[in-house]
Amino acid sequence: MFNYAKQHRDAENETLREFFEKSPSEHYAILMETSKPDQSKRSILSALRVISDDTDYVDYIRTMNELVSEKYAHDQKTKKNKISMDEIRKIEKEYRKLVAIDMSMDDKQPNLDVYNTWILICLTSGIYCSPRRLADFIYMRIKNIDKANDNYISKQTFVFNKYKTVHSSPQSKIVPISNELYFILRRWMQLNPTDYLIFQPNRQPYTPSALTKKLQKIYGKSVSVSAIRSIYTSSVLREDLKEVEEINDRLEQKAAEMGTSVNMLKTVYLKERG
Repeated sequence: MFNYAKQHRDAENETLREFFEKSPSEHYAILMETSKPDQSKRSILSALRVISDDTDYVDYIRTMNELVSEKYAHDQKTKKNKISMDEIRKIEKEYRKLVAIDMSMDDKQPNLDVYNTWILICLTSGIYCSPRRLADFIYMRIKNIDKANDNYISKQTFVFNKYKTVHSSPQSKIVPISNELYFILRRWMQLNPTDYLIFQPNRQPYTPSALTKKLQKIYGKSVSVSAIRSIYTSSVLREDLKEVEEINDRLEQKAAEMGTSVNMLKTVYLKERG
């Protein structure tokens, strides 16, 4: 907490004594800026209460108790509606089999609704590509494309002209497609009779609410794309995120040892890199 204040609050010259002399409200404000879990924040406030013998900390500790309680209740509710990555993979495998069986029939007229459902799973499950928000794929066109405004596929990349963070995350506009997914999508686009990559049974593009209901029907639980994105992050990216966290911890430690901030270290590095 002391290191955080030094690095993020322009308090590099502040001593430990000066830090502890801050008011409970100041300590609470600093804590709430950090990414520490609410339980840890509560423990720190409790420790400060004991060290300082300042009863003003009590109200802030009670506030943290309420936040911890609310989060626990939310987590319990979410847990009931949660699906695991293994379950998602099992569902995808079943639909992949259905498509393979259907395509092996002599009439060569595949069930487009089953195939379309499998494509939807491929796009949103996190198995073949990182799951994006619903709107990114709802209106993705494969025919009659306006390349300045539409989301579409170009060669082996997704091109997103419309997505939620288009202004803050321009790097998310062009996303490479894996060889496996590209092979799947190429075959599908040859069969797809509509202008859209995925579509409703009436051959019209999905609305957000209709697609959410479709996903819930597929997975058999109250699962949204947001939930799948969360599962993907915690299951698939867990080790990567752990490594990032460890790197950040090392940077904070080195910055503290050098008496500077992480931001300053990054600035120097970027200047040296050119």
